[in-house]
Amino acid sequence: MGLEQAADGKSFFKVKNSWGEVGPFKGYIEVSEPYFAINTVSLVLPKAALTKELKKKLGL
Repeated sequence: MGLEQAADGKSFFKVKNSWGEVGPFKGYIEVSEPYFAINTVSLVLPKAALTKELKKKLGL
């Protein structure tokens, strides 16, 4: 899981789905950043999972 970059330079999120290991990505889906932004209600993760750079940007 995480943010990845396609060969054309576009970024996408690789997300584990809830349907099990189906499809060409064996239980994961690739979601564009705009789709993720529009369809995500909330995202919760521990501070330890954040990079130093992101913590600085967020003022943590």
